[in-house]
Amino acid sequence: MSVFMKVGQSLVLLGGLLLLMSCSRVLPKDYYYRVQLDNTAIVKEQTPLIKSVVVQNFQALGLLRERNIVYVPDSSPNEVRQYNYHSWIEVPAILFQQLMVDFLQQSNLSELVVTPRMHVDAEYEIRGRVDRFELVQTDSPRVVLKMEIVLRSVKQNRMIYLGRYQQEIPLLKTGVNASVSALSDAVNQVYQQFFAELRDYLLG
Repeated sequence: MSVFMKVGQSLVLLGGLLLLMSCSRVLPKDYYYRVQLDNTAIVKEQTPLIKSVVVQNFQALGLLRERNIVYVPDSSPNEVRQYNYHSWIEVPAILFQQLMVDFLQQSNLSELVVTPRMHVDAEYEIRGRVDRFELVQTDSPRVVLKMEIVLRSVKQNRMIYLGRYQQEIPLLKTGVNASVSALSDAVNQVYQQFFAELRDYLLG
């Protein structure tokens, strides 16, 4: 047997071994999360206060334009990272828009709550921007939500209300599941505050 044949057989055996090793390696599992509304905390109006509102597409900054959950590592408090295998079911901008639609529908604040794709000429519109939506892994672990919500009159073409919100909730447990639960709480608190302020304006 020639030297070249021996080398060729060795390469085939080595390739097979490497393929077997790659097949036997356990790949990390992907995890996907949703934000849950606290339906029990939503105050429901007996009679709608407005006829129609359209919830426009929300905006999100930087890494929040992607689905990966964002965190600040303990080793570098000025750094922002993404988890590789822990993601939201949608990008935060879509999550927040749909959550606002669900919240307003359950509150019975408006006779009709729609999104732009329904092509309805609504009386009011709501816009939002998410600046921070993250887990902070420092000596005082917590989650942070920072966002703006705007109410505009479509007919008058003017801004009626601008709300700036920031919620920080301490984490009593570690892990992504605990962080997701706390972030859901933060969203619920912000939306409840916005709803209370919006209701006061409409009744005022």
